[in-house]
Formats: sequence, C-alpha cells, structure tokens
Amino acid sequence: MRVRGRLIAPLLVACLGLAAFTAAPGALAAPQHPKVSFTEAQQQFNCTICHEPLNEAKSAEAYQENALLRTLIAHGDTMAQIRRAMVANYGIAVLANPPKHGFAILIVIVPVAVILVGLVVLAYTIPRWRRRAAAQERQPRPQAAELSDADRQRLAADLAQGD
Repeated sequence: MRVRGRLIAPLLVACLGLAAFTAAPGALAAPQHPKVSFTEAQQQFNCTICHEPLNEAKSAEAYQENALLRTLIAHGDTMAQIRRAMVANYGIAVLANPPKHGFAILIVIVPVAVILVGLVVLAYTIPRWRRRAAAQERQPRPQAAELSDADRQRLAADLAQGD
C-alpha cells in the first residue's frame, strides 16, 4: 500500500499538468491580435515626400514605406506597433491622421484662431467704416470762397507771368 500511495501523488500531478496544457491551449498562449490588413494600414499613412496616401503615392519613398509596412505586417505587429515603427523611421509626417495632442494640436488651433480673430476685427471695423462714410456724405461740403477783386487781379497777373 505504501508503494501505491507514493506512485499516486506524482501520477496525479502529471495528469493534472497534462490536462491543464491540453484543455485550455488558448489560456496559456499569448493573446492573439487580429491580423492587420495591408490595404487598411496603407490608408493610415502618407508618403513623406509627396504627402499623398500610401495607397495612391507612386514615389520611390512611398515604395520604401510600403516595403517596411509589408515587413511589419508579416512580422505580426499590431497596428499600434506598426504606427510607432513608421513614426520612428519616417517622422510624424508619415501619419495620415496626426495625434491631436501636444504641439501637433497647434497645427489645427492656430489657423482657426487666426480666422476667428480676423472675422471679429472685420465685424468691428466694417460698421464703423460705413458709419463714418455715411456721416461724411451727410455733412455739407464747404463751398469755395469768392475771390475778391484784388485776389483776382493778382491771380491773373501770376498766370500771365507763367506763360
């Protein structure tokens, strides 16, 4: 009986270990990410030379970027890993949709702010210009003063000398 008890414990541990490995192979494996499609990935990146989407660009740079993209997809990288690798190799200009934080958000905010400030300035100044022009039209224009006889004679003499 003692021999039998000594054999049952290791056998039981071995069976439980074997059952754990065969019953849930997905539980022990790394989580699977959906495979990234090349055409979907191309739409998220631009050629850094011609600034066109990679699926439309025909430059030599675009061909190099596509080759790296294919390599990263074949390696099994996730879309986040691919984005990081493309930015590391080609800079932020490679992204079709740059991140909306940090310095990159200024690219969006500054032009909008300049346009809004310009509209406010125009909304303030145009009515003032119109009021000023209307006020000037309402004011009578001064009539030219009549020349005295002495001034007429002097003007005539000056004009005669100029000829």
